Amino acid sequence: MRALTTPTVHNLRRLLLLTASLGVGVVLWFVLGESEAVVADVSGGHGVLARVNGVAITEAEVLAATAAELRQLETRRQEILDGYLDAKVRALLIETAARQRGVSPKQFLDAEIEARLKQLREEQFKLRFHGSMMELENPGMVRTVRRDIARLKTILSERRLAQNA
Repeated sequence: MRALTTPTVHNLRRLLLLTASLGVGVVLWFVLGESEAVVADVSGGHGVLARVNGVAITEAEVLAATAAELRQLETRRQEILDGYLDAKVRALLIETAARQRGVSPKQFLDAEIEARLKQLREEQFKLRFHGSMMELENPGMVRTVRRDIARLKTILSERRLAQNA
């Protein structure tokens, strides 16, 4: 057995879990102060990950204590995977559509943005017309369309600046 000088509880936990997860049957002895010592047995067996001064730390106990954090991590992992898949599918669809039109993906996207911008301007004109005649069902749509037009104009200007740089 080997004596270590004053390990933090966090490092002790990490070491115990690491050793237990590796399946190493080891007894560790830690000196925490002048008179206090902790003996950790990480030899496992029957769901016990470690024993510290005779107190068993079970796998179920560790899983219960970390369940919420592990669920959050799994949710975040799934979001990352979904995001990558969406981006990859979108990129492949854009490449395919651009190839069919005989243009580059950048030119294809620029044309699509311009077409959408034209649609939104037409919709904005109709909304203004109906608004002037007091026939507008949803006045909030004028604001939404105006903001969508501004977003698309911003995207187009950013793309043009990047092209010139």
